Amino acid sequence: FAGYGNPEDFKFIPGAGNTGMPGRDRRKASAPPADQAPFGELVAWDPVSGKARWRVRLPQAWRSGVLATSGDLVFHAAGHEFMAFDADTGKVLWRYDTGASPIAAASSYAVDGEQYVALMVGFGGAFAIGGDQPRRRGRLLVFKLDGKVAPKPYPAPVTPPPLDLAAAMPSAGEVAAGGALYGRFCGACHGGGIFLPDLKRSPAILDRDGFKAIVVDGALKAHGMAPFRRFFDEAAAEDLRAFLLAEARKPPEAPMEASHAQ
Repeated sequence: FAGYGNPEDFKFIPGAGNTGMPGRDRRKASAPPADQAPFGELVAWDPVSGKARWRVRLPQAWRSGVLATSGDLVFHAAGHEFMAFDADTGKVLWRYDTGASPIAAASSYAVDGEQYVALMVGFGGAFAIGGDQPRRRGRLLVFKLDGKVAPKPYPAPVTPPPLDLAAAMPSAGEVAAGGALYGRFCGACHGGGIFLPDLKRSPAILDRDGFKAIVVDGALKAHGMAPFRRFFDEAAAEDLRAFLLAEARKPPEAPMEASHAQ
């Protein structure tokens, strides 16, 4: 789900996120009313009658694929739960805590007459970027009847501590201009989620040249952080750093409750 606007002063920028909405930090975006909160549904659709035989409402809008077996089971994962449903009624017959959020569908195969169900676990995709799930190493979980082996739990996510701003190189940039840049180009990916770095806690903002090397010159391009030289210059990058330093000086916010984004 996403919001779009049509402001009178809107300017289209090729390659940017042209939603027309004011830039905002994902953590600061107001939560929708409960009756409008995103959700997901698993629906057993009868193509002959053109009606649903059953449906299960789930609190996660971003979920895994679906596997249906000849044994009248439907396997589906939502959040950290991997579930087996009765294909006739939709009743949950089995659940398992995967420790991380899958997005792929499970698969089934047999070896020497014994059936296995395999599921790749590890959250990804566009929806993960601003959600409340941390990066997890991918793992393949394989299940069989009367299986005894349990995987080790994932380590707890580590939250970077607040920056030591005494070590920061002062910025002569304009905070307001940097805030506008942050809202247009940065906040959607780095706005307080835990999958990608929170720029307000990133040591990269402490040094002018190091920040420029990443944001303008592409020093981390090989790791997925593309350069933004085609969108703004070195002076604008310093405006952005000034804004981030100002944000880093603010008292920490109280933790939000689990977001609607899985």
